[in-house]
Amino acid sequence: MANPMYNAILKWSICQTDGTRPSEVGPMDPEKRAFLDKAMDGLLEDETKKMKELVAALHGPEGTDEEIQTKENALDDLLDRCDRIDYALSFHSFGNGLVPTINLLKSSNDGIRLKAADLVALCVHNNPSCQKWALEAGAMELLLSLHGNIDVDVDVRTKALSAISALVQHNPPGEELFLSSGGIKALKANVEGIARRLKVKTLFMLQWLLRDSAAAASHAADDGLSSALAALAVDP
Repeated sequence: MANPMYNAILKWSICQTDGTRPSEVGPMDPEKRAFLDKAMDGLLEDETKKMKELVAALHGPEGTDEEIQTKENALDDLLDRCDRIDYALSFHSFGNGLVPTINLLKSSNDGIRLKAADLVALCVHNNPSCQKWALEAGAMELLLSLHGNIDVDVDVRTKALSAISALVQHNPPGEELFLSSGGIKALKANVEGIARRLKVKTLFMLQWLLRDSAAAASHAADDGLSSALAALAVDP
């Protein structure tokens, strides 16, 4: 079977020709094809190896500053890579990376918790497969717990809310779990709280949630969210 990267190379090649000049197109020389196959396979192998190394780093200890930094560096690298949806899928399907990332939400280190929540948000955003895997790994429960803990740094709580939002939007099972777990009450507490960044992030989430979900609107009415929003309008 031809290497799937050939399709991308072909599309690029077509874009480089405008049809006004003759081009010599013919079967690829077997030696050149073998060289290209080897080069492409090497790239794929290196990427898979690197991904497994990064996932292994997520399992590492956090007993020293150096160990914490190693784990944070791995999370930073994964945040750069998982910005591509295909890598986000491979991150879990080949590396089983979502599970240790979600477990890091329980870390005692704020930097690790913040970056873990950020990585979860990035992987599950508009990504049904990753949303499903994250729910199965208990992400919603851990994120709600982290977000609702007033003793946790507000930046970490805000990042947890970003991950919750990404896990709920366009994901009926995620929305159902969020609502049944008291999610609207958590958002109401943010609206009534004093943390401005958390409040702003909550309002952005409510904007689409109450518009798109009749169930969420019903929960909001039952939990008195409208009164909290009205009070915020009077005294922001």
